[in-house]
Amino acid sequence: MEQIKRDPLGLKEVYYYYSEGGIVSSPGLRELLDKYHIPVVIDSGSLEIFLSLGFVPAPKTMIKDVYKLPIGCVLGDKECIQQFKKPLEVQRNTQSVEQITREVRTLLTEIVEKSLNDLDLSTEIGVILSEGVDSIALTWLLRHVYQRKCSAFYCTFEDKLSDSEINKGILDELGCKTERIHITTDNALKWLFDIVRDMEDCLADPELVASYGMNRYIAEKCNTIFSSQGADHLFGGIMFYLRMRDSEKHYKKGQVALCSEKRAMRLISYLHDLTFVEKKALANQISQNTFQDSLAAYLEDNEDIVDLLIHWMSVTYIPEGLIRRNVMSLKHSDTRIIFPFLDERMKSYTYSIPSEFKVYGNINKYLLHEAFSDVVTAQSLKRYQPNFHTPLGVWTKKPQWLDFMHSVFSESDYFDYQLVKDRLEKNKRGEIDNSRILFQLLIFELWLKDIRTRCSSLYTHMV
Repeated sequence: MEQIKRDPLGLKEVYYYYSEGGIVSSPGLRELLDKYHIPVVIDSGSLEIFLSLGFVPAPKTMIKDVYKLPIGCVLGDKECIQQFKKPLEVQRNTQSVEQITREVRTLLTEIVEKSLNDLDLSTEIGVILSEGVDSIALTWLLRHVYQRKCSAFYCTFEDKLSDSEINKGILDELGCKTERIHITTDNALKWLFDIVRDMEDCLADPELVASYGMNRYIAEKCNTIFSSQGADHLFGGIMFYLRMRDSEKHYKKGQVALCSEKRAMRLISYLHDLTFVEKKALANQISQNTFQDSLAAYLEDNEDIVDLLIHWMSVTYIPEGLIRRNVMSLKHSDTRIIFPFLDERMKSYTYSIPSEFKVYGNINKYLLHEAFSDVVTAQSLKRYQPNFHTPLGVWTKKPQWLDFMHSVFSESDYFDYQLVKDRLEKNKRGEIDNSRILFQLLIFELWLKDIRTRCSSLYTHMV
């Protein structure tokens, strides 16, 4: 039997099932279910994890007894699957900010150069401008270091049509053609069926629709897309999950607190694969300020919570969320997408950086800001406000979305329509923002209906 691997970045997926004749596998979940007549039974534990994270981490899938090969693992190698969750062991040396930022800039430049060497000079290059220094740095390297023609794309949503003069000034400085992709409520709703059709295991990341719309649009104009995704998590984007308590605004071990119960649940799910059984106890720990002590019990003496969180995001959310939503949106296109910040050399290097440099006060991606401070000043970046985040809160209040969601949830096999209806009404009135969970429920319902329709497998209820 040919050895089946999943690449370290997670660009290709591998699904497998233990049958009477041994392990059977396929690059597609639907293909596996259909070919081997595997019953479509929703795994309740996976569904709970999905409703917390928006995806199901490998090796689990949404289908009971069907598994997904984790990144960098070989099918059948159980020891490898057990070990993939552990952070890399790297040599740490005390370094200065100046040394680290110099090395980061040099390394990113080399990675971009290597990627360009693999491309023909006639290749049409597009860059996704997200919301900060990482995507601007990529664009600057392509234009000003390697003099490659490229187009920069960014998205806007309704009620946010105008570009400020600050945005225009920064984009003009990049020296390349920039183009706005406007995503409306109506086209987002129309895309949902295409999105669900192209995904294998269920995914409901908040930026799913925006990424899908942007990538499909860019693919019509460019052969290759450069994306800055991954930089957030490797260079301190964990500020979304952590906040500092010490007055000096520097990270110190043992002084990290979770922002909220929701984010604490997400962290716990990442680290320990727990479901909602412990939710009440966890909430009590947070309110009594004992959560940090509880979490410390899971750490080895030489483990750091920042390193552990970054590693888990690298082996779960990055391949199952970021990578999958981008690859899925280009499924029917010849356009290639490149992630320089997720290059193995960059990932290995960031693991060697001491934690105190990754979480630096309240500055997100501090090292990247310092590395490219001569390209765009910190003050300019603070005023640079592209509208990349999908406005689920706006969409789920629109009449066309509300009507559609009511029609979907009224036929649900898994969720009490009256409870969902109550959330829809409270969301509509603005009493509470239920948009994220409503979006996850909607994607799950559409995905399940699609997989039941398109697979010949026997359907049974969740067990």
